[in-house]
Amino acid sequence: LELDRWKYHLPGPVLIPSQTTTERIEAVLTKRAESSGVTIVRGGGMTKTATQVDIGITVEVGENHSFRGRWLVRCYGGRSVIRKAARFKFVGTEPRYTAYSAKCDWEPPKKLTPGFHVTDSGMCIVARPNYLHLRDIDGAAFNRAQEITRERFQDAMSDGTGATDLPERPVLLAGDAAHINSFLEAQGMNLGLDDAINLCWKLAAIVRQGSGSDGTPADLALLDTNQNERHLIAAWVFGWMRAQVSTLQPDLYGAAVRLLIRKFIDPTDGTNLLVDRVWGLL
Repeated sequence: LELDRWKYHLPGPVLIPSQTTTERIEAVLTKRAESSGVTIVRGGGMTKTATQVDIGITVEVGENHSFRGRWLVRCYGGRSVIRKAARFKFVGTEPRYTAYSAKCDWEPPKKLTPGFHVTDSGMCIVARPNYLHLRDIDGAAFNRAQEITRERFQDAMSDGTGATDLPERPVLLAGDAAHINSFLEAQGMNLGLDDAINLCWKLAAIVRQGSGSDGTPADLALLDTNQNERHLIAAWVFGWMRAQVSTLQPDLYGAAVRLLIRKFIDPTDGTNLLVDRVWGLL
């Protein structure tokens, strides 16, 4: 890799191929948030919201607790209750496959080696011992609300989508609540963090402006730039995702595309172009 191609890259462990966990990432982000004076309340799921004009929004948590604020940012994942309840517009394309992740044992142990294994009807990824990620090209027929049994997982073993318009103020969405993409492009968490980075400084500026002594209402136009900017990024990611899905189609067309892509990324320029894509720099 020619790292000098990227003007703003920072040296560090991120450039070394390795794995981490959600717990470790959350610990780092929690430490940073608390050092900035943020109070994190855990242990209660949101049950209801109520919006009041000129006052803000009230959130009910559990049976006996409620919080009131001027803004609510929902980062509740791809199954966001708020997004569905409010019927926010969700644009994109229909899913093509069902993805599974599991911690399990398989026999014989040497049957699956670390790496990507493309089959005629899907793909299997062995990331580390006892962890499997499966992609079953079933037209996303499996109901995610159902329990994933061992039999279902074995069937998938043997054989990502959309972007939403951000909701009306004062409720905002970020992360998977605002866009659902597959694991293939490996940008889901980064995309969510970028959502937060883009949104938070704008929201903070509006809050500070609105708390001025002259009583002048805050100009909310700055928030509109969040939707416009993040929509462009989400559309780019989904295009990249669809290209990857096309290369893995279980037919002669998919095989032809995979062969062509391998030839394109074999030279140094092609390798670094792929790195650009994976890192989200293009």
